[in-house]
Amino acid sequence: MKRKSTNILILINSNFLLYFLKFNLSLWFILPNVLKAFPETVRHGYLSCTTCHLSPSGRGILTPYGKTLSHELYSYKKIKNESESLESEVPWWQIGGRSRLMQLIEDTPAIQEGHFFPMQTELEASIDKEVWALGLSAGGWRPIDEEKESLKAYVRNAYILWRPNETWNVRAGKFRISHGLGLPDHVILVNEWLGWSHSHETQNIEVSRLMDDLVLQGSWILPSKLLVSEDTFSGVSLNLERLLNSKHKIGFNVSSFRRNNLNEIQLNLHSIASLNEKSFVQMELARRSLSKPVSEDEYALFTRFSHEIKYGLRPFVQWEEALSKAVNSSEGVSQARRYYVGSEWFPVVHADIMVALGNQMESGLDDTKIFTLIGHFYF
Repeated sequence: MKRKSTNILILINSNFLLYFLKFNLSLWFILPNVLKAFPETVRHGYLSCTTCHLSPSGRGILTPYGKTLSHELYSYKKIKNESESLESEVPWWQIGGRSRLMQLIEDTPAIQEGHFFPMQTELEASIDKEVWALGLSAGGWRPIDEEKESLKAYVRNAYILWRPNETWNVRAGKFRISHGLGLPDHVILVNEWLGWSHSHETQNIEVSRLMDDLVLQGSWILPSKLLVSEDTFSGVSLNLERLLNSKHKIGFNVSSFRRNNLNEIQLNLHSIASLNEKSFVQMELARRSLSKPVSEDEYALFTRFSHEIKYGLRPFVQWEEALSKAVNSSEGVSQARRYYVGSEWFPVVHADIMVALGNQMESGLDDTKIFTLIGHFYF
């Protein structure tokens, strides 16, 4: 069948631009309460996520100091007459929210498809009384392969946090445990291939030791159903991260999971290296070993080089690779590889935009050109 010739720009739904303009015009005058996790903040000497977030694993409601940092580090357009510190303006309770929109285009020799959809819309709230705190986020979510009307309600986070002293944290409830780089991108091959979805919140009991140059976290994952895959999930996880020379990070995670009736062990090594004030490299290398009834080894690698330029722009190049091989089997190796070039843009403290164009190669399938445009807005 002859492929229909289609200009890729036609597939970019005008609704995305409409949402983009609407959110930017309205949010310029609203002080944000939330920011997703940007692990590269370690380049400025901040290792622990609790520097900026209520959650020890990042994401969600910001701390008073985190609000100041988000304005200084991740915004081109500054709010006029903003004080140097916002701590005195933040009450013991906070309410915030977010909305994420995505335009995805996939282009193969056989077909070219474009999808625009709101990925998620959430409201967040927190109560923080120094020794203990409560965190909650809930909203609507729709998988890409379902009808537009099928918006599902969910509770992403609901937990209680106890701080017996300045370095120890104990948390219980529903949240995402610390694992790997924790990038805000929804689709990364190292996570997809090893079954670690962007919506991987589980029911957990977590103990954290948080210091300026060392983070140690242990999590007991109670039987839970994942939002995206609806797999049943349980296990234990240990995460260790170390700050080097006040601008580099190296982290290690070892986890033992049970997903449905399948046992797996995951090892993860991740790092952020600051090459200079404007350039940095993020890397993540992971392995998953699956045991009976299926024995299989899977490997995945993620690498991204980013460089900050003017006007809140941060171009990047990205390379991802993954492979799997059945143990003691004659089956061949399955392999996938992606290349991306793109840019992140932080026009104001309330929004970030990511655009990327790349190519995906996977065993037994045609090469696929991929275009993504993601807008993340906070209020």
